[in-house]
Amino acid sequence: MQTKADWIASAVDVLRKNGSWTGRIHVHKLIFVCDVLGLANSPFNFELYQYGPYSREIDSEISIMEAFGGLNKEFPQAGYGPKYCVDFNSGFYSASPLTGNDAIAMEKIAKAFGGAKSSELELIATCLWVENLEHETDDNQIVNRVHEIKPKYDKKTIEEHLHKTRELVRKVS
Repeated sequence: MQTKADWIASAVDVLRKNGSWTGRIHVHKLIFVCDVLGLANSPFNFELYQYGPYSREIDSEISIMEAFGGLNKEFPQAGYGPKYCVDFNSGFYSASPLTGNDAIAMEKIAKAFGGAKSSELELIATCLWVENLEHETDDNQIVNRVHEIKPKYDKKTIEEHLHKTRELVRKVS
């Protein structure tokens, strides 16, 4: 049985292998997108929060893994949050890589994310939330709803990210 720690460690591992910054937001968005697109069935619940879809369980598990050596942090650039890294064979709180369809799904999404910034992933995940969980189908309504949720972004930027969302879905489907 795959644990929550396995999911997070695998997310960190596959994000790093695909050129991601690999911060908390990246981990949240990777697991959420795998879930919302039906490519994987993670053990986490998500809610809409400040930076888009968010799981308190993921944050809690990350904190535990940090405390017990399951995740390590690097601070490679001043003014930015940490980058996570994982060694599956070290630490008191170890994890195992995901296997099967969940691993395949995570790899596909991480590859599609590439080196995307957290702000890009925030908008992509929020577009997917509105479309898949709020069941909005009209692009203009999706843009308007995302703008309502995230007024710091202008509608043109949201529209651009809705197109990026569509591209991502095409790549991984």
